[in-house]
Amino acid sequence: MALISSPQVSRFHADRFEECQRALEPAVRELMLTAEAAGWMPEEISAAIAAIADFQMLTLEAGDVIAKLRRHLTD
Repeated sequence: MALISSPQVSRFHADRFEECQRALEPAVRELMLTAEAAGWMPEEISAAIAAIADFQMLTLEAGDVIAKLRRHLTD
């Protein structure tokens, strides 16, 4: 599997998002090639990766909402 480099800028640096994309790109490309070799079409792979990422974002957001509710209930 492709190596993913560590962040080189602080957590709130303006370029951090772009740096993260550059760090992940080789691993995503490798995943795409592996999936294509297994018989999946590039469009299917891209859509599946996007759906997984979307679900991950929804899960993170739900966790934030639950944490806020818990804090509110215990205050």
